[in-house]
Amino acid sequence: MSSNLPTHTRCLVLNKTSSAVKPTLHDTSVKRRPIPTLEENDILVKMVAAAFNHREKDLYPGIEDDSVIGCDGAGLVIASSTISDPLLHKRVFLTPSRGWKANPQRPEKRFTVIGGTAYPPIGTMCEYVVVERDEVIEAPTHLSFEQAAAWPCAGITAYRAVFIKGHVGADQNVLITGIGGGVALTALQLCVAAGANVYVTSSSDEKIQKAIREFGAKGGVNYKHQDWPKQLHALMRVKDKSNPDLDVIIDQAGGDICGKTIRMLKLGAIVVCFGMHAEPAIPFTMPNVMKNIELKGMDLRSDFPKAEVYFIPHPLGSTMGSQAELVRATDFIAKHKIVPHISHVLDGLDDAERGFELLQDGSSMGKIVVRIAPKEAKL
Repeated sequence: MSSNLPTHTRCLVLNKTSSAVKPTLHDTSVKRRPIPTLEENDILVKMVAAAFNHREKDLYPGIEDDSVIGCDGAGLVIASSTISDPLLHKRVFLTPSRGWKANPQRPEKRFTVIGGTAYPPIGTMCEYVVVERDEVIEAPTHLSFEQAAAWPCAGITAYRAVFIKGHVGADQNVLITGIGGGVALTALQLCVAAGANVYVTSSSDEKIQKAIREFGAKGGVNYKHQDWPKQLHALMRVKDKSNPDLDVIIDQAGGDICGKTIRMLKLGAIVVCFGMHAEPAIPFTMPNVMKNIELKGMDLRSDFPKAEVYFIPHPLGSTMGSQAELVRATDFIAKHKIVPHISHVLDGLDDAERGFELLQDGSSMGKIVVRIAPKEAKL
């Protein structure tokens, strides 16, 4: 290994707090830290770009003070503990989680997501990252560093929801709720590439129209309208009278999605929930049972009223997936030349604070990315 390698790195760190209240939205700062020595099978990645996710904004359980944040990032391999490592000088992105290699149902070991946690002690909002060589994936050649950084977390979450849980295929009718965020937009891109007919909901008419114009959605409705399910069903009848019902729903809101859409769900339709941003439970009643509806990504709990069955999200649910699935997902976007949509590119770690503000605002459509290496930097 070259003796000219950097010894220190600047990182975006979650500040310590003595308060009983966990750190707030903007409680981060850029700090200088030593770069760990490469151990066996380690590589050193010069990070070029990193992306924000809602886990940084909401400070999910397990977030640790004084940790480097970020689970999405891409860069260039500049050193390796392995002699003549074929990964040297390759463009890669980091795998965003640990403990889930290939099992199609569940993680094989303790499951964690990198960034802002005690284990593993790394994050992507950093100029240089030491990481295990089997925890990076080569970036598709059609993606820039910024686009590659925007891909992993949203990509694996969307891929598992669409294909592993939802079994989406050609000519199926799919509803994606809450279009605008990184996962929902990626799910839309994957479904369209698979030949499905995709409909969307949003609280923003502008986001709905953009999903139609730029991403291939067939149509959409504003869920602020009380009768949005009725509006959607009418729209689907106009688009295709012979096939006006839903095969799959990809949902991130929770709540009574099964009840509201019951009249437009086909027999045996699949409802996949990868988040519960609006309500913490999904009612599942006898009419859903009679239509053989499948609700995916949930655990059954029996301590609710007997008249209804409720589902709550499993700690892993359909929110991410295995490393093997991420490899397949990356091959899929390489084949179909799918490009993750980016709403903002921030200039450097010192401007990263603005990413939290943009997340909090909620009006952006797509991923928020930080360009870590200067554009003029030699890579």
